[in-house]
Order: sequence, then structure tokens, then C-alpha cells
Amino acid sequence: MGIGDERYRSNVPIDWSFTFFFCFSFVQLARADFSRQVSAY
Repeated sequence: MGIGDERYRSNVPIDWSFTFFFCFSFVQLARADFSRQVSAY
């Protein structure tokens, strides 16, 4: 049980950083696309 808990605890920050990086890159992509549409008008 202790080993399983240790593995789960060490995996949480990795998931959080990956989720944050995914959201950040998605926002950057959406902002770039939005600014491209605005400059088109």
C-alpha cells in the first residue's frame, strides 16, 4: 500500500504540469488564430 501511495503521489504533479502545459499551448494557439482573424478584417 505504501509503495502504491508513493507512486500515485509522485504522478500527481506530472499530471498537473502536463494539464497546465496543454491548456497554455491551447490558449496560445487560440489567441494566435483570433489575432489572425482580426487582422484579416
